[in-house]
Amino acid sequence: MGTDRAPHRLGDAVERDVAMLGRGMRMRTLYQHSARAGLSTQGYVERLTETGAEYRTAAELPDRAVVFDRSVAPPPGRPRGLGPTR
Repeated sequence: MGTDRAPHRLGDAVERDVAMLGRGMRMRTLYQHSARAGLSTQGYVERLTETGAEYRTAAELPDRAVVFDRSVAPPPGRPRGLGPTR
């Protein structure tokens, strides 16, 4: 993930994610340890934590994965149009 997320992306994400949490969804996110240093990420995490989201960090992470209903975790796919690497 690097050290920080783009502030303009987080502004849109805050509104969307706060609304989602307000509808009773649960959100748990795992970032790389380096994300702790990013100011915009810190602000985002602080705001969402206030509304019930949970965050943790780890030294290494796989590619992005999204888990639904505690049981469905579709594996990250390759972008459309890209064939196998050679």
